[in-house]
Amino acid sequence: MINGATASNYTATEVGSYTVAVNAGTCSATSSAIIVTVTNNISATLFATGPVGFCYGGSVVLAVDGDAGYTYVWKLNGSTIQGATSNSFTGTQAGIYTVVVSNGNCSATSNSVQLHVGDQINTNITATQQTDLCSNGGVTLSVPAASGNTYIWRNYGAAINGATSNTYTAASSGGYEVSIYNGSCVANSNVVFVNAGSGVNTWIMALGNTHVCSGDEVVFSTYTLAGLSHTWRRNGATINGATGSTYTATQNGSYSVTTSNGSCTVTTNAIQAYISAPLAVTCSPNVGNGTIAANVTGGEAPYNYLWNTAPAQITQMAAIDVSGMYNVIVTDVNGCTVNANASIGSVAEWPLKRQRTCWPRPL
Repeated sequence: MINGATASNYTATEVGSYTVAVNAGTCSATSSAIIVTVTNNISATLFATGPVGFCYGGSVVLAVDGDAGYTYVWKLNGSTIQGATSNSFTGTQAGIYTVVVSNGNCSATSNSVQLHVGDQINTNITATQQTDLCSNGGVTLSVPAASGNTYIWRNYGAAINGATSNTYTAASSGGYEVSIYNGSCVANSNVVFVNAGSGVNTWIMALGNTHVCSGDEVVFSTYTLAGLSHTWRRNGATINGATGSTYTATQNGSYSVTTSNGSCTVTTNAIQAYISAPLAVTCSPNVGNGTIAANVTGGEAPYNYLWNTAPAQITQMAAIDVSGMYNVIVTDVNGCTVNANASIGSVAEWPLKRQRTCWPRPL
C-alpha cells in the first residue's frame, strides 16, 4: 500500500507492479496490475573531435555517445540534415549543429556546436595573352585580388623571389602557380605553362635598285631559316603564292613580308618599288624656225637629251641648220633610254615642205 495514494489517479515514479483497490461501502474490487519500468536518462552531449574553425574545403567530425537502440537526427541551423542518422556527422559548412537522440518514446536534444568556415579562395589563374611567347616581354598571369590575401608565385614549385602580388609577369618558360594565404588558410592555384620561344628574326631588303625601267624587275629578299614561312604583301594585300624567301616585283607598290615561326609572326617595314611606265619619244620638226623637238612620255622625269648634231645638243629642242637625218637619245632619271630618228629636208626646201617625219628607233 502506498501511503496517501487515495485518489482516482496516481503518478508512478518508481519501477514496480501497480494495482488499485476500489471500495464502495462494504464492497471492494482490485484492478489488474500494470508494470512500470523507468528508462535511464539519454545522454546527448555533442562534441567536436577537432577545431571548430577551419579553412574552406576542410571539415570536422561532430559526435555524441552512442548506445544500442538509439536513433539520431542531425540538424544545421535548426533544419534536419537529410541522411544524417548516425551518432557522428562530418561538418563542412559554417553554422550551428545539434542532434536529437531518441530511445523509444524518449528523446533528448544535444547542446549546440557552432562551426566557422573560412571564405573560399579563388585560385583560378588567367593570362592576358597567349602563353606561347614570341619575343622579348612576357605574359601577365593573375588571380582575383581579395582583402586579407597574400600571394607567393612559384615556377615548377619553387618560390619566385619578390613575386607576392596577385599578378605576375612570366618572361621565361615554366609551369607557374600561386599559393594564396588568408590567415591560417592556404590554397594553391592551377598550373599555367608558359613557352618562351626564340621569337622571329626577319627583315626585308632589295637586291638592287628599287627604281627600274619598264619591263625590268625589283627583287626583294628576306631572312631564310628552316622552320620559317613567309607571306609577301603588296600595298598590304597578300600576294597569292608568294611564300618564298625572295619575291620578284613587276609592279609599282609598297612591298613587305610577314614571317612566321609556329604561332609567332612578324611583319617587316615596307619598301617601295618604282617601275617606270614605258618610255617613248616622238619628234616635232618646226620648219619655220629650223628646230626639232623631242616629246617624251612615260619613264620618270627629269629627262636628259643627246642630239647627234654637230656640235651635240643636250636640250629638249635641237636647232637644225643643215638638212639630213638626226637622232636623239632620251634618258630618264632611272637610266632608262629610248631614241628616235628625225628626217628633215634642205634649208632651201623648208618653206615648201611643211611635213617632216620623225620616228623612234630602238637602241
